[in-house]
Amino acid sequence: MVTRVSVNPLDIPFLTGSRRGRRDSTCSGPSYLSGVDEDLAPLGVPAVVLGAMLIGGGLAALLLMTGWSRDYGSLLVIVAFVLYMSLAAALEVWGWRLIRRLRNSARRPPGGTVRSEIRR
Repeated sequence: MVTRVSVNPLDIPFLTGSRRGRRDSTCSGPSYLSGVDEDLAPLGVPAVVLGAMLIGGGLAALLLMTGWSRDYGSLLVIVAFVLYMSLAAALEVWGWRLIRRLRNSARRPPGGTVRSEIRR
C-alpha cells in the first residue's frame, strides 16, 4: 500500500521567511513542536547517558594525547579532540534540554496557557 503526502510549500517556515522569534509566525508556540517532542521524548535519558559516557571517554583519552600527537601531529589530534568533545557535549545538552522540555510540558495544563498565582 502506498501513501501519498502532499506538503504546501507555504507551510514550511524557512521558505516563507518567517522567523521563530516573531509573533506573527505560524510556527511558534507549543503546538508546533508538540509532535516532535512526543516522538523524541524517549531519547532524552539515553542521550544524557551516552553523552556522559562519551565525555568520560574523552577525558580518559587525555592520557594518550601525547603519544597520538607524536605519531599523527599535534594539530590533527587537537582538532579531532575538540570536535569529539564538542559533539559529546552537544549530545549531553540536547538530552538535558529534551528532558527539561518534557517535564515543563507535563506541568502545563491542556490548552497551553499557564496560570500564574500571585501571593501577597
